Amino acid sequence: MYKYLISKEKSLKEKNREYYKNYYRKNREKIKKYYQKYYQEHKEEIYKRTLESQQKYRQSEKGQRYRKKYSKKYYRNHRHRWWAHSTIQLHKKYGHIINISTDELEQIAKKIVHCPICNCKLKWESGKSSSISPSLDRINNGKIINKNNIWIICRKCNASKQDRTLKEFVEYCKIVIKQCTSI
Repeated sequence: MYKYLISKEKSLKEKNREYYKNYYRKNREKIKKYYQKYYQEHKEEIYKRTLESQQKYRQSEKGQRYRKKYSKKYYRNHRHRWWAHSTIQLHKKYGHIINISTDELEQIAKKIVHCPICNCKLKWESGKSSSISPSLDRINNGKIINKNNIWIICRKCNASKQDRTLKEFVEYCKIVIKQCTSI
């Protein structure tokens, strides 16, 4: 008798499963519209719940172990991509208009070994950034970042250049040399 109940229960589950599969197939668009409408009406709640869930996981022991183990490993194997992603995120944070993908910036970064201004070898390593760490510089200092408006130079040169154009920077360097030779 017990076996009969189990088999009857399984067949009921199978029937329900089949019913819902058919229902979803027939009403796919209707269901999709419902969820889109629900998302639009509850966007902030969903976003808040997602953030809370992510923070809870990050603070958990499991989340911390995972991040320690895989972030270092990922960084070692994908230094240029990591740099490209974090650079784009930083520029977004400061309100720049980003017209370049992480993939495109990564490809540009992989080609750069030395700083085009001072010719020092760039240090593509994690940890504390140094004066020879790579830095994204905008050629025209507007808010737009795209392939034609950027180059990768060392942090020291980028800090020296500040918001000057390349022409203005060259003039600045000439003035500095002139001042230093007169001392």
